Amino acid sequence: MLCEAEPGIFSPVPNKWGEKGATSIRLKACDATTLRSALVMSWRHAAPPKLHGELKL
Repeated sequence: MLCEAEPGIFSPVPNKWGEKGATSIRLKACDATTLRSALVMSWRHAAPPKLHGELKL
């Protein structure tokens, strides 16, 4: 989703990891708000549901 929405910032990793969702971020092209949002989204996707409330923003 992020790669399609912001191709200048996000791109899939060019291998099998990328096919499974691994994503690269071009930090110079990314503002702090976008980076934070992407990292939170990624963490919530990967973390067990019982930990979702543990993330302090």
